[in-house]
Amino acid sequence: MTENISEGDLMQWQNSSADNFVESLKRINGNFENYHEFGHVDIDTRRRILSIFCERFQESS
Repeated sequence: MTENISEGDLMQWQNSSADNFVESLKRINGNFENYHEFGHVDIDTRRRILSIFCERFQESS
């Protein structure tokens, strides 16, 4: 089940740990393996999600 992604979600993710971010993606998208399938959000939001994902991935590695 998908949910809307708010500006508040994006701001929270920018300040959260990698684990919390991944759990949020699972909640929002249902299947993290297909995280790129955020078809219900606009392209700018998708880009911001990808940017945050890249930041969290770099921090956790």
